[in-house]
Amino acid sequence: MGRPRGVCRSEASVGEELKEPLAQGERVRAGPWLADHQSDRARMGGQPRSQFDGDGLHALPPWLGAVGEDAVVDLAEQAIDQYKQVLERDPKNINSVKGIAYLYLQIQKFDDAKTYYRKAIEVDPNDPEPYYSVAVIDWTQSYQPRMEERAKAGLKPDEWIMKDKGNKKICEMLREKNTGVIEDGIAMLQKALQLRPDYDDAMAYLNLMYRERGDLQCDDAGARAADLKTADEWVDKTLATKKAKAEKQPGAQGITMPSQ
Repeated sequence: MGRPRGVCRSEASVGEELKEPLAQGERVRAGPWLADHQSDRARMGGQPRSQFDGDGLHALPPWLGAVGEDAVVDLAEQAIDQYKQVLERDPKNINSVKGIAYLYLQIQKFDDAKTYYRKAIEVDPNDPEPYYSVAVIDWTQSYQPRMEERAKAGLKPDEWIMKDKGNKKICEMLREKNTGVIEDGIAMLQKALQLRPDYDDAMAYLNLMYRERGDLQCDDAGARAADLKTADEWVDKTLATKKAKAEKQPGAQGITMPSQ
């Protein structure tokens, strides 16, 4: 039996429905140069997908994963410097731009990572994935402080921050701090979907972004309900798109025996 109409799904139940890439702690696919990340504490990390080469970095080099955290930062910064030298000779070298963005993401210099993903957009405005990557970082930058403040207030994951009117100052502070990245993230995801209409990961993050915004509707329960409704609609679109893609995969219809 489906969810009753008009009842918003919680973040926890949404995470159960969309094992990837929705809920915190789940695996997020973020394009060929942005590694899978887990965000159980809203931190981005990942597993390597490909090797480091002279032209571009599509994933964290294996040798970075074999050293300590401080050494990772040092090595990443050395690689960033090398990429920047390439960009001095060839400012539109897209692999170097993406490589720098990716490395900044790995060492959690989120603003620097966004700067270079935006540069990637300037170089190739028709590639949807840098828009998506900016939005993933926007969500992280909103989610982290919001969850920290919610924890201090003793709120359960599914409770509106304004359940206790005494939290209004906290809500207003978070709204002032996070509204910019939330709206930027929504705009980036919408652009990614214009370029790739079946981009289900972008749909999934639109769900998360509208939940971020809904929690910070400090004085308007109706606006919060509208944001959660929109979030639920994006869940449905994500699931429908994933199902449609799965049905197009070879063998999705099972084995068909030839007629005699």
